[in-house]
Amino acid sequence: MAIALDLLQGETVLEIGPGRGMLTEELLATGAQVLAVEIDNRLIEPLRAKFGRLPNFSLRHEDVLDTPFSDVLPPGTAKLAGNLPYHLVAEVIYKLLVHARTARRDSSLPWISSALLMMQKEVADRIVANPGTKVWGKLSVFVQLEARAQLIAVVPAAAFRPVPKVDGGIVRFDFNRFPEHVPADYQMLERIVRYTFHQRRKMLKTSLNHYALFFFLLLKIMLL
Repeated sequence: MAIALDLLQGETVLEIGPGRGMLTEELLATGAQVLAVEIDNRLIEPLRAKFGRLPNFSLRHEDVLDTPFSDVLPPGTAKLAGNLPYHLVAEVIYKLLVHARTARRDSSLPWISSALLMMQKEVADRIVANPGTKVWGKLSVFVQLEARAQLIAVVPAAAFRPVPKVDGGIVRFDFNRFPEHVPADYQMLERIVRYTFHQRRKMLKTSLNHYALFFFLLLKIMLL
């Protein structure tokens, strides 16, 4: 998984939820500076015992959802990795999108250039979906405004312990520092997107695929 992030020696990478340190070990082997954030009390001491003596490892005991990325990361460019509990994936992704939008306006904030996240395959499919497909939705729109997203690999459920009910997917996000289009009003855009896909769930008489394609064209017109 670490290989897919193209880490170089000396680069900074923020790892969300290192758990027992399997991914941490891979990240450290690249020579990158690994900043790990873990919320689980039971995992802090084992992680410190395993990696604490390494000069390129540091650990923070906190909830990453409650902590701005700018409080964790040093100035400059960084990357992010995480094998997340599936119920937290959407929150972490939206936090990343907001950070990208904010850091684009304020160059003093750290810039997260790329992220690699493990998530349920169903969510991964939505993130990388094309306009007009059945799985294209709110998450697809918001992610694709801020980043280029690629499904790197599918991980079968049998590879996890305990075995979940669904397969996993690893998605790489490359955030656009200078995007071609920027929404004039993010709040209005969010209202339109949420309303549009809420209506789609109500099974409008219009073809959903055609409606989604129409909305995508409308979205393009709204962008500066």
